[in-house]
Amino acid sequence: MPGAVVLARATGIVAGPRCVFALTGQLHLPCTPRATGVQADASHGETSGSDDAFTMDTGVGVDRVPTDRRVGLTVAWPRAGLPETRTELLLEGLDDFLDRIRPLT
Repeated sequence: MPGAVVLARATGIVAGPRCVFALTGQLHLPCTPRATGVQADASHGETSGSDDAFTMDTGVGVDRVPTDRRVGLTVAWPRAGLPETRTELLLEGLDDFLDRIRPLT
């Protein structure tokens, strides 16, 4: 997943993953939707931020590491105006990821 990836976009709002963590047998993708202007006002109460911009930190867990490197994600934030959008990510470097996992002990 080189470079910035946008999972979904609408006027005044965008959502994307920050990175991908490979864990033993699963993946974790921390994601950040960000809204500005009237979309930020609409999302008020769900998020944190200033009067004209709101950001929500969330994450997606994938229960298994895909053998074909593809991860399908569906993102939506209806309260802020982001419609349901499906995106397929093509992840690289998964062939030997189990060999590269280091326990956090």
